[in-house]
Amino acid sequence: MTRIKILIATLLLLFQSCRTVVTYKAGTSLDINKTLAEDSSISQWLQPLSDSLDAQMNEIIGFTPQEFRPIRSKGRISQSDQHKATLARLVADYTLEWSQNFVKTNQFPMPELALLNHNGLRNSIDSGNISLGNVYEVMPFDNEVVLLVLSGTQMIELFNYIALIGGSPLSGGILHIDTQSFTKAEINGNAFDSRRSYCIATVDFMQGGGDGFTMLKDAKRTIQTGTYLRDVIITGIRQETKEFNGQLRPRNNPRIFHR
Repeated sequence: MTRIKILIATLLLLFQSCRTVVTYKAGTSLDINKTLAEDSSISQWLQPLSDSLDAQMNEIIGFTPQEFRPIRSKGRISQSDQHKATLARLVADYTLEWSQNFVKTNQFPMPELALLNHNGLRNSIDSGNISLGNVYEVMPFDNEVVLLVLSGTQMIELFNYIALIGGSPLSGGILHIDTQSFTKAEINGNAFDSRRSYCIATVDFMQGGGDGFTMLKDAKRTIQTGTYLRDVIITGIRQETKEFNGQLRPRNNPRIFHR
């Protein structure tokens, strides 16, 4: 009975509020600047959380003798840019390797190609020790890795768009392009076959049409992995550092060639 009374009272208040006239009253603002004193009690309460976060972000997860750099281009990406895009190749490799391991235990189609976008990589990885915080600076977004099954026609549209913008982070294949379209493509060591479908690994941002990749929105099949690209990068750095003499391998050879 008490619950019914409470429910009736709540409904009456809602109905009453609908008939209430709302009036505007000017408020005051408080400027946040250096003259505003710090609340020491709040600072003390937050300090343990801040210390714990700093400790996590400062954890060393790998080592690299060379710098891995992203590229920034306001126009079409040049062949010179492709040579400089070492970070793009590193992250694309990790995406493909992780995705191929993922499907082994999930009975999904095997991804043969990984494709990402240059604008998603926001910082470089300097030579020396690599911290967890460095990876968060490279990939601050919660982009999820997804697997897409594309028809041969959709792959052609994808390759032609890559040619139009001058390139994209790529692993598992080689692409030859001119200013308007691709001229030749190899995937997993084999010549591209437009008569068959391919499974590619990418991120949900691109699958949604981000950075102009609208052809990915109509994939024949979309598989969500539930894993962020940032975590894939962290896993890749840890494993490669452990397996290859305590350091990352160089990625100096481009995968996209301009005609």
